[in-house]
Amino acid sequence: KVEISPTLAGVTFLAFANGAPDVMTAIIAGSSDSESTALIPFGSIFGAFLFSTAFILSQVILKQKN
Repeated sequence: KVEISPTLAGVTFLAFANGAPDVMTAIIAGSSDSESTALIPFGSIFGAFLFSTAFILSQVILKQKN
């Protein structure tokens, strides 16, 4: 049995749930034989990273001004 705090378990589950669609899209698109879908895995994961980083960074900046 793994004994971790409920907060840590919730944050970990949230991170997995947030990243799962991007990872699944990358796997499915990456396993396709079509040349037109070759860049979808990179775009999907990189786009999600940029959005998450920009959103979190903007929230940190806004909270520091208050």
